[in-house]
Amino acid sequence: MAGMSVEIVFAGRFGTSAAVDAFRIASAVVYMGQQVFVGVLPSVIVPLFAEYDTSGNAEAAWGISRELTRLALIPTSIVCLTLIFSPGTAVSVLAPGLGPQAREWAIFFVRWFSLSLIPFLYSGAAIGLLYAHQVFWTATAAQLAYNVTLFGTVLLFGGTLLGPASMTLGVLLATSAFALLQLLKVTPSVRAAGMRQSPAQLTIIRAGVRKAIRLGVPLLGLPIMNQAIGIIALWSLSRTPVGTIAAMGYAGKLMQMALLLPDTIGTVLFPRFAVMARASDRNELRELATRALRMALFLSLPIACILFALRLPLIELLFRHGAFSKVAADRVGLIFGLFLMGMPARVLIFYQQKLFYAVENTRLPTCSSFITMIAAAILMPEAAGIFGAEGIAAIFALLGWMTALAQAYVLGFKHAAWDSTALAPYALKIFVLAAGAAWVSRTADLIIALRPGSTLGLIAHVGGGAILACLAYWLVAVAAGIPEAQEIRRYLRWQF
Repeated sequence: MAGMSVEIVFAGRFGTSAAVDAFRIASAVVYMGQQVFVGVLPSVIVPLFAEYDTSGNAEAAWGISRELTRLALIPTSIVCLTLIFSPGTAVSVLAPGLGPQAREWAIFFVRWFSLSLIPFLYSGAAIGLLYAHQVFWTATAAQLAYNVTLFGTVLLFGGTLLGPASMTLGVLLATSAFALLQLLKVTPSVRAAGMRQSPAQLTIIRAGVRKAIRLGVPLLGLPIMNQAIGIIALWSLSRTPVGTIAAMGYAGKLMQMALLLPDTIGTVLFPRFAVMARASDRNELRELATRALRMALFLSLPIACILFALRLPLIELLFRHGAFSKVAADRVGLIFGLFLMGMPARVLIFYQQKLFYAVENTRLPTCSSFITMIAAAILMPEAAGIFGAEGIAAIFALLGWMTALAQAYVLGFKHAAWDSTALAPYALKIFVLAAGAAWVSRTADLIIALRPGSTLGLIAHVGGGAILACLAYWLVAVAAGIPEAQEIRRYLRWQF
Protein backbone atom coordinates (compact mmCIF):
# COMPACT_ATOMS: atom_id res chain seq x y z
CA MET A 1 0.00 0.00 0.00
CA ALA A 2 2.92 2.35 0.67
CA GLY A 3 4.22 1.56 -2.80
CA MET A 4 0.82 2.33 -4.25
CA SER A 5 0.83 5.68 -2.47
CA VAL A 6 4.00 6.50 -4.42
CA GLU A 7 2.21 5.75 -7.68
CA ILE A 8 -0.73 7.90 -6.58
CA VAL A 9 1.48 10.91 -5.89
CA PHE A 10 3.35 10.33 -9.19
CA ALA A 11 0.05 10.26 -11.07
CA GLY A 12 -1.17 13.42 -9.37
CA ARG A 13 2.07 15.37 -9.81
CA PHE A 14 3.27 14.24 -13.24
CA GLY A 15 0.55 12.06 -14.87
CA THR A 16 1.86 10.23 -17.93
CA SER A 17 4.37 12.92 -18.94
CA ALA A 18 7.78 12.55 -20.57
CA ALA A 19 9.44 12.84 -17.14
CA VAL A 20 7.54 9.76 -15.92
CA ASP A 21 8.55 7.88 -19.08
CA ALA A 22 12.17 8.80 -18.31
CA PHE A 23 11.80 7.78 -14.66
CA ARG A 24 10.47 4.34 -15.65
CA ILE A 25 13.42 3.86 -18.01
CA ALA A 26 16.07 4.99 -15.51
CA SER A 27 14.46 2.89 -12.78
CA ALA A 28 15.92 -0.14 -14.56
CA VAL A 29 19.17 0.76 -12.76
CA VAL A 30 17.44 0.70 -9.37
CA TYR A 31 15.54 -2.51 -10.15
CA MET A 32 18.74 -4.19 -11.35
CA GLY A 33 20.49 -3.34 -8.11
CA GLN A 34 17.56 -4.55 -6.06
CA GLN A 35 17.16 -7.81 -7.98
CA VAL A 36 20.87 -8.61 -8.16
CA PHE A 37 21.68 -7.90 -4.52
CA VAL A 38 18.42 -8.25 -2.59
CA GLY A 39 17.45 -11.24 -4.75
CA VAL A 40 20.72 -13.07 -5.42
CA LEU A 41 22.70 -12.62 -2.19
CA PRO A 42 19.98 -14.06 0.10
CA SER A 43 19.51 -16.96 -2.33
CA VAL A 44 23.22 -17.79 -1.92
CA ILE A 45 23.63 -17.01 1.79
CA VAL A 46 20.56 -18.91 3.07
CA PRO A 47 21.56 -22.38 1.67
CA LEU A 48 25.19 -21.85 2.76
CA PHE A 49 24.10 -20.94 6.26
CA ALA A 50 21.87 -24.03 6.37
CA GLU A 51 24.88 -26.16 5.34
CA TYR A 52 27.48 -24.72 7.72
CA ASP A 53 25.13 -24.21 10.66
CA THR A 54 23.90 -27.82 10.59
CA SER A 55 27.55 -28.94 10.61
CA GLY A 56 28.25 -26.81 13.72
CA ASN A 57 30.37 -24.15 11.97
CA ALA A 58 28.15 -21.07 11.89
CA GLU A 59 31.19 -18.76 12.26
CA ALA A 60 32.39 -19.82 8.82
CA ALA A 61 29.04 -18.86 7.34
CA TRP A 62 29.33 -15.36 8.81
CA GLY A 63 32.87 -15.04 7.45
CA ILE A 64 31.84 -16.25 4.00
CA SER A 65 29.03 -13.68 3.86
CA ARG A 66 31.41 -10.87 4.83
CA GLU A 67 34.08 -11.81 2.26
CA LEU A 68 31.49 -12.32 -0.46
CA THR A 69 30.13 -8.81 0.15
CA ARG A 70 33.61 -7.29 -0.01
CA LEU A 71 34.32 -9.10 -3.25
CA ALA A 72 31.04 -7.91 -4.84
CA LEU A 73 31.85 -4.30 -3.93
CA ILE A 74 34.58 -4.10 -6.61
CA PRO A 75 32.43 -4.67 -9.76
CA THR A 76 29.58 -2.72 -8.16
CA SER A 77 31.78 0.36 -7.76
CA ILE A 78 32.99 0.06 -11.36
CA VAL A 79 29.41 -0.06 -12.69
CA CYS A 80 28.44 2.87 -10.48
CA LEU A 81 31.28 5.06 -11.74
CA THR A 82 30.58 4.13 -15.35
CA LEU A 83 26.94 5.21 -15.07
CA ILE A 84 27.90 8.45 -13.34
CA PHE A 85 30.33 9.54 -16.04
CA SER A 86 28.56 8.04 -19.08
CA PRO A 87 24.79 7.95 -18.47
CA GLY A 88 23.95 8.82 -22.08
CA THR A 89 25.28 5.49 -23.30
CA ALA A 90 23.03 3.63 -20.89
CA VAL A 91 20.00 5.63 -22.01
CA SER A 92 20.80 4.91 -25.66
CA VAL A 93 20.81 1.19 -24.88
CA LEU A 94 17.66 1.27 -22.75
CA ALA A 95 15.49 3.44 -24.98
CA PRO A 96 17.08 4.68 -28.23
CA GLY A 97 13.86 6.19 -29.58
CA LEU A 98 13.15 8.69 -26.80
CA GLY A 99 12.26 12.25 -27.64
CA PRO A 100 14.61 15.09 -26.60
CA GLN A 101 12.79 16.01 -23.37
CA ALA A 102 12.41 12.43 -22.16
CA ARG A 103 16.03 11.64 -23.04
CA GLU A 104 17.31 14.64 -21.08
CA TRP A 105 15.42 13.56 -17.98
CA ALA A 106 16.49 9.92 -18.45
CA ILE A 107 20.18 10.89 -18.49
CA PHE A 108 19.70 12.93 -15.33
CA PHE A 109 17.93 10.08 -13.55
CA VAL A 110 20.42 7.37 -14.61
CA ARG A 111 23.42 9.37 -13.37
CA TRP A 112 21.99 9.81 -9.89
CA PHE A 113 20.18 6.48 -9.60
CA SER A 114 23.53 4.71 -10.02
CA LEU A 115 24.38 5.77 -6.45
CA SER A 116 21.70 3.36 -5.17
CA LEU A 117 23.72 0.27 -6.15
CA ILE A 118 26.12 0.23 -3.19
CA PRO A 119 23.40 0.56 -0.49
CA PHE A 120 21.51 -2.28 -2.18
CA LEU A 121 24.66 -4.45 -2.06
CA TYR A 122 24.95 -4.17 1.72
CA SER A 123 21.18 -4.50 2.08
CA GLY A 124 21.18 -7.79 0.18
CA ALA A 125 23.93 -9.27 2.33
CA ALA A 126 22.16 -8.19 5.52
CA ILE A 127 18.81 -9.58 4.34
CA GLY A 128 20.43 -12.93 3.54
CA LEU A 129 21.91 -13.15 7.04
CA LEU A 130 18.59 -12.19 8.62
CA TYR A 131 16.61 -14.67 6.50
CA ALA A 132 19.00 -17.42 7.59
CA HIS A 133 18.06 -16.61 11.19
CA GLN A 134 14.30 -16.53 10.48
CA VAL A 135 14.08 -12.72 10.62
CA PHE A 136 11.82 -11.61 7.78
CA TRP A 137 10.20 -8.40 8.96
CA THR A 138 13.15 -6.13 8.18
CA ALA A 139 12.88 -6.61 4.41
CA THR A 140 9.21 -5.61 4.44
CA ALA A 141 9.83 -2.77 6.90
CA ALA A 142 12.71 -1.48 4.75
CA GLN A 143 10.52 -1.55 1.64
CA LEU A 144 7.89 0.32 3.63
CA ALA A 145 10.48 2.91 4.68
CA TYR A 146 11.66 3.16 1.05
CA ASN A 147 8.18 3.88 -0.26
CA VAL A 148 7.19 6.25 2.53
CA THR A 149 10.40 8.24 2.03
CA LEU A 150 9.90 8.43 -1.74
CA PHE A 151 6.24 9.37 -1.29
CA GLY A 152 7.02 12.12 1.21
CA THR A 153 9.83 13.59 -0.87
CA VAL A 154 7.79 13.80 -4.09
CA LEU A 155 4.74 15.11 -2.22
CA LEU A 156 6.73 17.87 -0.49
CA PHE A 157 9.12 18.87 -3.26
CA GLY A 158 7.46 17.61 -6.46
CA GLY A 159 5.54 20.79 -7.17
CA THR A 160 7.12 24.05 -8.18
CA LEU A 161 10.10 23.61 -5.84
CA LEU A 162 11.95 20.71 -7.54
CA GLY A 163 9.50 19.29 -10.07
CA PRO A 164 10.53 15.88 -11.51
CA ALA A 165 13.97 16.24 -9.89
CA SER A 166 12.21 15.41 -6.60
CA MET A 167 12.01 11.80 -7.80
CA THR A 168 15.82 11.64 -7.82
CA LEU A 169 16.12 13.02 -4.30
CA GLY A 170 13.38 10.63 -3.17
CA VAL A 171 15.07 7.53 -4.62
CA LEU A 172 18.44 8.36 -3.02
CA LEU A 173 16.93 9.06 0.40
CA ALA A 174 14.71 5.98 0.13
CA THR A 175 17.62 3.71 -0.78
CA SER A 176 19.60 5.00 2.19
CA ALA A 177 16.66 4.31 4.51
CA PHE A 178 16.32 0.80 3.06
CA ALA A 179 19.97 -0.04 3.79
CA LEU A 180 20.07 1.64 7.19
CA LEU A 181 17.25 -0.46 8.63
CA GLN A 182 18.86 -3.75 7.53
CA LEU A 183 22.28 -2.80 8.86
CA LEU A 184 20.94 -1.64 12.22
CA LYS A 185 19.23 -5.00 12.71
CA VAL A 186 22.07 -7.27 11.57
CA THR A 187 25.01 -5.43 13.19
CA PRO A 188 24.45 -6.81 16.74
CA SER A 189 24.34 -10.36 15.38
CA VAL A 190 27.55 -9.81 13.39
CA ARG A 191 29.32 -8.55 16.49
CA ALA A 192 28.03 -11.43 18.60
CA ALA A 193 29.23 -13.98 16.02
CA GLY A 194 32.83 -12.91 16.57
CA MET A 195 34.10 -14.45 13.31
CA ARG A 196 37.54 -15.54 14.46
CA GLN A 197 40.05 -15.91 11.64
CA SER A 198 42.36 -18.76 12.55
CA PRO A 199 44.29 -20.34 9.65
CA ALA A 200 41.94 -23.31 9.61
CA GLN A 201 38.92 -20.99 9.65
CA LEU A 202 40.35 -18.89 6.82
CA THR A 203 40.74 -22.03 4.71
CA ILE A 204 37.11 -22.95 5.31
CA ILE A 205 35.99 -19.39 4.52
CA ARG A 206 37.92 -19.31 1.25
CA ALA A 207 36.42 -22.64 0.20
CA GLY A 208 32.97 -21.35 1.15
CA VAL A 209 33.45 -18.17 -0.87
CA ARG A 210 34.45 -20.22 -3.91
CA LYS A 211 31.30 -22.32 -3.47
CA ALA A 212 29.21 -19.18 -3.02
CA ILE A 213 30.60 -17.80 -6.28
CA ARG A 214 29.79 -21.06 -8.07
CA LEU A 215 26.23 -20.84 -6.78
CA GLY A 216 25.92 -17.10 -7.27
CA VAL A 217 27.30 -16.62 -10.77
CA PRO A 218 24.50 -18.63 -12.43
CA LEU A 219 22.03 -16.76 -10.21
CA LEU A 220 23.31 -13.44 -11.52
CA GLY A 221 22.02 -14.44 -14.91
CA LEU A 222 18.44 -14.58 -13.62
CA PRO A 223 18.00 -10.90 -12.64
CA ILE A 224 20.09 -9.88 -15.64
CA MET A 225 17.80 -11.84 -17.94
CA ASN A 226 14.70 -10.54 -16.19
CA GLN A 227 15.91 -6.97 -16.51
CA ALA A 228 16.89 -7.66 -20.11
CA ILE A 229 13.27 -8.62 -20.80
CA GLY A 230 12.18 -5.33 -19.23
CA ILE A 231 14.78 -3.44 -21.25
CA ILE A 232 13.53 -5.10 -24.43
CA ALA A 233 10.03 -3.94 -23.53
CA LEU A 234 11.27 -0.36 -22.94
CA TRP A 235 13.32 -0.45 -26.12
CA SER A 236 10.30 -1.66 -28.08
CA LEU A 237 8.11 1.12 -26.64
CA SER A 238 10.66 3.95 -26.82
CA ARG A 239 9.30 5.17 -30.16
CA THR A 240 5.65 5.04 -29.13
CA PRO A 241 3.76 8.23 -28.13
CA VAL A 242 4.65 9.99 -24.87
CA GLY A 243 2.97 8.38 -21.87
CA THR A 244 2.95 4.79 -23.16
CA ILE A 245 5.87 3.68 -20.98
CA ALA A 246 4.40 5.55 -18.01
CA ALA A 247 1.04 3.77 -18.44
CA MET A 248 2.70 0.37 -18.48
CA GLY A 249 4.68 1.34 -15.38
CA TYR A 250 1.53 2.19 -13.42
CA ALA A 251 -0.03 -1.15 -14.41
CA GLY A 252 3.15 -2.98 -13.41
CA LYS A 253 3.09 -1.39 -9.96
CA LEU A 254 -0.51 -2.54 -9.48
CA MET A 255 0.62 -6.03 -10.44
CA GLN A 256 3.30 -5.97 -7.74
CA MET A 257 0.64 -5.18 -5.14
CA ALA A 258 -1.45 -8.14 -6.32
CA LEU A 259 1.55 -10.49 -5.96
CA LEU A 260 2.53 -9.38 -2.45
CA LEU A 261 0.68 -11.98 -0.36
CA PRO A 262 1.66 -15.19 -2.23
CA ASP A 263 5.25 -13.98 -2.68
CA THR A 264 5.53 -13.31 1.06
CA ILE A 265 4.56 -16.90 1.85
CA GLY A 266 7.20 -18.19 -0.56
CA THR A 267 9.89 -15.98 0.99
CA VAL A 268 9.11 -17.22 4.51
CA LEU A 269 9.15 -20.88 3.39
CA PHE A 270 12.43 -20.63 1.47
CA PRO A 271 14.70 -21.44 4.46
CA ARG A 272 12.56 -24.51 5.22
CA PHE A 273 12.88 -25.64 1.61
CA ALA A 274 16.67 -25.28 1.91
CA VAL A 275 16.89 -27.24 5.18
CA MET A 276 14.75 -30.11 3.86
CA ALA A 277 16.66 -30.27 0.60
CA ARG A 278 19.95 -30.31 2.52
CA ALA A 279 18.67 -33.19 4.64
CA SER A 280 17.93 -35.13 1.42
CA ASP A 281 14.35 -35.64 2.60
CA ARG A 282 12.64 -35.19 -0.75
CA ASN A 283 9.34 -36.68 0.44
CA GLU A 284 8.94 -33.99 3.09
CA LEU A 285 10.20 -31.33 0.67
CA ARG A 286 7.68 -32.45 -1.96
CA GLU A 287 4.85 -32.44 0.58
CA LEU A 288 5.73 -28.98 1.91
CA ALA A 289 6.21 -27.52 -1.58
CA THR A 290 2.91 -28.94 -2.82
CA ARG A 291 1.03 -27.61 0.21
CA ALA A 292 2.71 -24.21 -0.18
CA LEU A 293 1.75 -24.00 -3.84
CA ARG A 294 -1.82 -25.02 -3.08
CA MET A 295 -2.06 -22.21 -0.54
CA ALA A 296 -0.46 -19.77 -3.00
CA LEU A 297 -3.01 -20.66 -5.66
CA PHE A 298 -5.82 -20.54 -3.11
CA LEU A 299 -4.87 -16.91 -2.37
CA SER A 300 -3.57 -15.65 -5.73
CA LEU A 301 -6.30 -16.86 -8.09
CA PRO A 302 -9.16 -15.02 -6.34
CA ILE A 303 -6.98 -11.91 -6.00
CA ALA A 304 -6.31 -11.97 -9.75
CA CYS A 305 -9.95 -12.57 -10.71
CA ILE A 306 -11.41 -9.99 -8.32
CA LEU A 307 -8.87 -7.33 -9.31
CA PHE A 308 -9.61 -8.06 -12.98
CA ALA A 309 -13.31 -7.42 -12.37
CA LEU A 310 -12.69 -4.24 -10.35
CA ARG A 311 -9.67 -2.90 -12.21
CA LEU A 312 -11.32 0.14 -13.83
CA PRO A 313 -12.97 1.60 -10.69
CA LEU A 314 -9.78 0.76 -8.75
CA ILE A 315 -7.62 2.74 -11.17
CA GLU A 316 -10.14 5.59 -11.19
CA LEU A 317 -9.98 5.67 -7.40
CA LEU A 318 -6.18 5.50 -7.14
CA PHE A 319 -4.92 7.56 -10.05
CA ARG A 320 -7.64 9.87 -11.41
CA HIS A 321 -6.30 12.96 -9.67
CA GLY A 322 -4.36 15.99 -10.82
CA ALA A 323 -2.51 15.40 -14.10
CA PHE A 324 -3.85 11.85 -14.69
CA SER A 325 -6.47 11.83 -17.47
CA LYS A 326 -9.48 9.57 -18.09
CA VAL A 327 -7.86 8.25 -21.28
CA ALA A 328 -4.75 7.27 -19.32
CA ALA A 329 -6.89 5.54 -16.68
CA ASP A 330 -8.70 3.43 -19.30
CA ARG A 331 -5.41 2.43 -20.90
CA VAL A 332 -3.78 1.50 -17.59
CA GLY A 333 -6.87 -0.61 -16.82
CA LEU A 334 -6.53 -2.57 -20.05
CA ILE A 335 -2.79 -3.17 -19.54
CA PHE A 336 -3.35 -4.20 -15.91
CA GLY A 337 -6.01 -6.69 -17.00
CA LEU A 338 -3.58 -8.30 -19.44
CA PHE A 339 -0.91 -8.50 -16.73
CA LEU A 340 -3.40 -10.21 -14.39
CA MET A 341 -3.92 -12.99 -16.93
CA GLY A 342 -0.33 -14.02 -16.28
CA MET A 343 -0.40 -13.53 -12.51
CA PRO A 344 -0.86 -17.22 -11.53
CA ALA A 345 2.10 -18.12 -13.74
CA ARG A 346 4.18 -15.43 -12.04
CA VAL A 347 3.32 -16.93 -8.63
CA LEU A 348 4.31 -20.42 -9.81
CA ILE A 349 7.63 -19.14 -11.20
CA PHE A 350 8.47 -17.45 -7.88
CA TYR A 351 7.94 -20.66 -5.91
CA GLN A 352 9.71 -22.75 -8.52
CA GLN A 353 12.79 -20.55 -8.30
CA LYS A 354 12.89 -20.95 -4.51
CA LEU A 355 12.72 -24.74 -4.92
CA PHE A 356 15.48 -24.74 -7.53
CA TYR A 357 17.70 -22.68 -5.21
CA ALA A 358 16.91 -25.03 -2.30
CA VAL A 359 18.11 -28.08 -4.29
CA GLU A 360 21.12 -25.99 -5.47
CA ASN A 361 20.11 -26.06 -9.13
CA THR A 362 20.80 -22.46 -10.05
CA ARG A 363 21.48 -23.05 -13.73
CA LEU A 364 18.03 -24.09 -14.90
CA PRO A 365 16.18 -20.90 -13.82
CA THR A 366 18.88 -18.87 -15.57
CA CYS A 367 18.62 -20.95 -18.76
CA SER A 368 14.84 -20.63 -18.61
CA SER A 369 15.10 -16.84 -18.31
CA PHE A 370 17.57 -16.77 -21.20
CA ILE A 371 15.11 -18.60 -23.46
CA THR A 372 12.36 -16.24 -22.30
CA MET A 373 14.58 -13.26 -23.11
CA ILE A 374 15.22 -14.56 -26.64
CA ALA A 375 11.48 -15.08 -27.16
CA ALA A 376 10.79 -11.57 -25.86
CA ALA A 377 13.39 -10.09 -28.24
CA ILE A 378 11.61 -11.79 -31.13
CA LEU A 379 7.99 -11.09 -30.15
CA MET A 380 7.95 -7.77 -28.27
CA PRO A 381 9.09 -5.32 -30.98
CA GLU A 382 6.42 -6.59 -33.35
CA ALA A 383 3.76 -6.59 -30.60
CA ALA A 384 4.70 -3.05 -29.55
CA GLY A 385 4.57 -1.83 -33.13
CA ILE A 386 1.06 -3.18 -33.65
CA PHE A 387 -0.59 -3.01 -30.21
CA GLY A 388 1.68 -0.75 -28.14
CA ALA A 389 1.95 -1.38 -24.40
CA GLU A 390 -1.06 -3.69 -24.54
CA GLY A 391 0.87 -6.04 -26.83
CA ILE A 392 3.85 -6.01 -24.46
CA ALA A 393 1.58 -6.93 -21.51
CA ALA A 394 0.06 -9.82 -23.47
CA ILE A 395 3.54 -11.13 -24.34
CA PHE A 396 4.56 -10.95 -20.68
CA ALA A 397 1.56 -13.10 -19.73
CA LEU A 398 2.19 -15.61 -22.52
CA LEU A 399 5.89 -16.01 -21.73
CA GLY A 400 5.10 -16.36 -18.03
CA TRP A 401 2.83 -19.34 -18.64
CA MET A 402 5.35 -20.99 -20.96
CA THR A 403 8.13 -20.61 -18.37
CA ALA A 404 5.98 -21.85 -15.47
CA LEU A 405 4.88 -25.00 -17.30
CA ALA A 406 8.41 -25.87 -18.45
CA GLN A 407 9.90 -25.42 -14.96
CA ALA A 408 7.05 -27.42 -13.40
CA TYR A 409 7.96 -30.37 -15.60
CA VAL A 410 11.62 -30.28 -14.55
CA LEU A 411 10.87 -29.90 -10.84
CA GLY A 412 8.36 -32.72 -10.86
CA PHE A 413 10.23 -35.30 -12.92
CA LYS A 414 13.91 -34.53 -12.38
CA HIS A 415 14.04 -33.33 -8.76
CA ALA A 416 10.76 -34.84 -7.46
CA ALA A 417 10.39 -31.56 -5.53
CA TRP A 418 6.62 -31.25 -5.92
CA ASP A 419 3.55 -33.11 -7.11
CA SER A 420 2.48 -31.18 -10.20
CA THR A 421 -0.15 -33.72 -11.26
CA ALA A 422 -2.15 -33.07 -8.07
CA LEU A 423 -2.02 -29.31 -8.55
CA ALA A 424 -3.67 -29.11 -11.97
CA PRO A 425 -7.20 -30.24 -10.95
CA TYR A 426 -6.93 -28.26 -7.73
CA ALA A 427 -6.01 -25.08 -9.67
CA LEU A 428 -8.98 -25.60 -12.00
CA LYS A 429 -11.36 -25.96 -9.05
CA ILE A 430 -10.01 -22.82 -7.39
CA PHE A 431 -10.21 -20.88 -10.65
CA VAL A 432 -13.91 -21.71 -10.99
CA LEU A 433 -14.54 -20.47 -7.44
CA ALA A 434 -12.44 -17.35 -8.04
CA ALA A 435 -14.25 -16.54 -11.29
CA GLY A 436 -17.58 -16.86 -9.47
CA ALA A 437 -16.31 -14.51 -6.75
CA ALA A 438 -15.25 -12.02 -9.42
CA TRP A 439 -18.76 -12.11 -10.88
CA VAL A 440 -20.14 -11.36 -7.41
CA SER A 441 -17.83 -8.34 -7.16
CA ARG A 442 -19.34 -6.92 -10.35
CA THR A 443 -22.78 -6.88 -8.73
CA ALA A 444 -21.58 -4.40 -6.10
CA ASP A 445 -22.56 -1.42 -8.27
CA LEU A 446 -26.21 -2.56 -8.10
CA ILE A 447 -26.37 -2.00 -4.33
CA ILE A 448 -24.37 1.24 -4.18
CA ALA A 449 -26.64 4.26 -3.94
CA LEU A 450 -23.89 6.89 -3.98
CA ARG A 451 -23.34 9.04 -7.04
CA PRO A 452 -21.29 7.10 -9.65
CA GLY A 453 -17.83 8.52 -10.29
CA SER A 454 -17.49 10.33 -6.96
CA THR A 455 -14.65 9.40 -4.64
CA LEU A 456 -17.04 7.96 -2.05
CA GLY A 457 -18.86 6.07 -4.78
CA LEU A 458 -15.62 4.57 -6.07
CA ILE A 459 -14.53 3.61 -2.53
CA ALA A 460 -17.89 1.93 -1.95
CA HIS A 461 -17.74 0.23 -5.34
CA VAL A 462 -14.22 -1.16 -4.93
CA GLY A 463 -14.46 -1.88 -1.21
CA GLY A 464 -17.99 -3.29 -1.33
CA GLY A 465 -17.24 -5.40 -4.38
CA ALA A 466 -14.04 -6.81 -2.88
CA ILE A 467 -15.71 -7.61 0.45
CA LEU A 468 -18.68 -9.32 -1.21
CA ALA A 469 -16.40 -11.31 -3.51
CA CYS A 470 -14.03 -12.43 -0.76
CA LEU A 471 -16.94 -13.41 1.50
CA ALA A 472 -18.60 -15.42 -1.27
CA TYR A 473 -15.31 -17.14 -2.15
CA TRP A 474 -14.58 -17.94 1.49
CA LEU A 475 -18.03 -19.38 2.25
CA VAL A 476 -18.13 -21.54 -0.87
CA ALA A 477 -14.54 -22.79 -0.26
CA VAL A 478 -15.38 -23.73 3.34
CA ALA A 479 -18.62 -25.43 2.27
CA ALA A 480 -16.75 -27.33 -0.44
CA GLY A 481 -14.31 -28.66 2.17
CA ILE A 482 -11.17 -27.26 0.53
CA PRO A 483 -8.34 -28.05 3.00
CA GLU A 484 -6.70 -24.62 2.71
CA ALA A 485 -9.96 -22.88 3.60
CA GLN A 486 -10.44 -25.21 6.55
CA GLU A 487 -6.86 -24.59 7.70
CA ILE A 488 -7.29 -20.82 7.61
CA ARG A 489 -10.62 -21.15 9.39
CA ARG A 490 -9.04 -23.20 12.19
CA TYR A 491 -6.22 -20.71 12.51
CA LEU A 492 -8.60 -17.75 12.76
CA ARG A 493 -10.75 -19.53 15.34
CA TRP A 494 -7.62 -20.30 17.36
CA GLN A 495 -6.53 -16.66 17.18
CA PHE A 496 -9.84 -15.36 18.43
